[in-house]
Amino acid sequence: MKSLKKLQAIEPTILYPAHGPQILGADACHAHISTYIKHRQEREDSIVRALQLLKSEPGTLGVKLDAIRSAAAEQARAGGDTDNGRVPGAGADAHKAAALAALNSEPVASHFPTDGDGAAAATVPLLVRLVYSTGHEGLIFAASRTVKSHLDKLEGEGRARRIKTPLPRIKDWVVEEVEPEAEAWEWIGEMPAQEAVAA
Repeated sequence: MKSLKKLQAIEPTILYPAHGPQILGADACHAHISTYIKHRQEREDSIVRALQLLKSEPGTLGVKLDAIRSAAAEQARAGGDTDNGRVPGAGADAHKAAALAALNSEPVASHFPTDGDGAAAATVPLLVRLVYSTGHEGLIFAASRTVKSHLDKLEGEGRARRIKTPLPRIKDWVVEEVEPEAEAWEWIGEMPAQEAVAA
């Protein structure tokens, strides 16, 4: 975010993004950078809301993930949109596989701590599942790096902290194992008004 704001302050007249064509003109460059900053801030805000929700309702991560799993399974049963988290470039087969995994899986909540250490924490992949409301393994893999970067930023700002705690590792909605010392994050910053957390 600091780099983007610094770049915007330079007022470039041409940008060469890593993806896509060059961007020409001061107005176009300013708009492009502003859009990118807005997108990054929205993503960070969604991560913060998820961490705050876990902090205000400790022990509910597994239940929240089961609700996402159940919704995907119901969509698959109804033959509708099979996954909320669309991955650009991912084919229908990948989305169908994610929906079928939800349909053919069992609840995961019993594998999560309901109190004590780790009850308000989430690993990166679990947080991605919650933030994106998805079980799509391709999306979870792709988004994990970005979410981890946001968590590192929040940790550096003293708003989130990294802990080691027992949490399950899930793949295709199946608990592969409970990692005894999974790297997880929990919210330690200020909490908003209760009605804001619930929203």
